[in-house]
Amino acid sequence: MKWNFRIMSLILAAAAVASAQPTKAQMQAINMPAPFYNVTKDLKYTGDYGYYTVGSLRQLPHQTVNLGSPSNWNWIRYTNSGNVRNVWAYGSAYNSGVCNHGHISYGLWGKYQYTIIGQAITGWSRLAMSTQSGEMINGTCKWEIDNSFSRFAGEDFGWGTKYINSDARSFPSYFKYKEYVLGGIVVSHGGANCGTFQCGHQWYAVLYSLP
Repeated sequence: MKWNFRIMSLILAAAAVASAQPTKAQMQAINMPAPFYNVTKDLKYTGDYGYYTVGSLRQLPHQTVNLGSPSNWNWIRYTNSGNVRNVWAYGSAYNSGVCNHGHISYGLWGKYQYTIIGQAITGWSRLAMSTQSGEMINGTCKWEIDNSFSRFAGEDFGWGTKYINSDARSFPSYFKYKEYVLGGIVVSHGGANCGTFQCGHQWYAVLYSLP
């Protein structure tokens, strides 16, 4: 009886967290352009950067909101008049007050352009993505890809790269990224912050360029 109760508890726990963050498949299905931009910043020179806090504390009703929908994410657009070719990006939960049962998901896309026989070709590339879950360890909140959620409930709770680097310096000079788009969502569950099972939070987006 005790074993059956333990199995049932694990099944219920898995079901409870199943919709607490975008799945890997949902994230990989996101296409550009984004439906809107919270901020647009032009990268005018190598070394230029843009750090922004976007989004808000909000209710995301359980089982009725698609956390993988771009309309529920926040978006930063970086145009690239300075032709920067090496960028780093990441996202974090900004003063969200959540750690355990919190999840950060984000991705970086680049709009490329190159010319063949006088014809300009443009398109979008998904450069990298990340989902990290929070855990309180020795009194400090740690946001990691490798976490107890991902080990228990699967890679949807932790996958990708913790920090994103897109380095096009070795690409031919005629190939350029005309813009970068950084999008993300921070979600917690448990009802302590906004009164529902799922809460959206502010997201701190960082992108900077290097020589």
